[in-house]
Amino acid sequence: YNVPFDTIRGFIKKCSSMDIRVAYLGGEYYWIDDYAAYDRIIDTLLEYQNEAADDEKFYSIHLDLEPAQHPDYQENSQEIMQRFADFLLNEARPSADNAGLLLEWDIHSFLETFTVNVNGEEKNLCELFFEVCDSINIMSYNEDADRIIRMTKDEISYAKKHHTKVSLCVEASQIPNRNETFYEEGKRVLVRRLSKVNRKIRKEMAGESYGYAVHYVDSWYALQNYPLWGSTNDYD
Repeated sequence: YNVPFDTIRGFIKKCSSMDIRVAYLGGEYYWIDDYAAYDRIIDTLLEYQNEAADDEKFYSIHLDLEPAQHPDYQENSQEIMQRFADFLLNEARPSADNAGLLLEWDIHSFLETFTVNVNGEEKNLCELFFEVCDSINIMSYNEDADRIIRMTKDEISYAKKHHTKVSLCVEASQIPNRNETFYEEGKRVLVRRLSKVNRKIRKEMAGESYGYAVHYVDSWYALQNYPLWGSTNDYD
């Protein structure tokens, strides 16, 4: 958050010239307990936006708050998830509206297992995010196309119901759980398997806005173009 405004303006202006939009990304789990810390970040964003030309502005606030990182999550996950929902409704959504920006969020599919209280009404936490946000990225980290389709089934239904843009995200970096990343399979396998996912999703999301994302850009560029071999599942 300490990058000089001139540097940011130059970067976004260059992106704009190539029809690339830039989001204001942040995500600290403790923001659900410390709204003031989040407000300071948003104040900096507003200061920047007020000084920037139209082709130098951010288009969205993109949040990646992961409640499972909270030190109290293991012992009191339900309370943490309620505070997570409260932050979404009372802080994140109003801040995006005040800034005139879209609100985007990265979520895990396990949010589907929680319900939270919203003005006296019990709501599914995962669906709440699709109801409130403009765009959702699902961290559907798996190397198997069928598994990605299964694990995002409910989220796709919520995206359709609330007409929320959704992106299915895959992992490309080297991580301990090899089943969650395409690091060893390479770029061609990743593209083939997402093509298989797309053949299913495009039927479900006809007329809706959806897409795919790779975590993260450096990993995508570094991913090898291994030749396709082995499983015919890549072509199904």
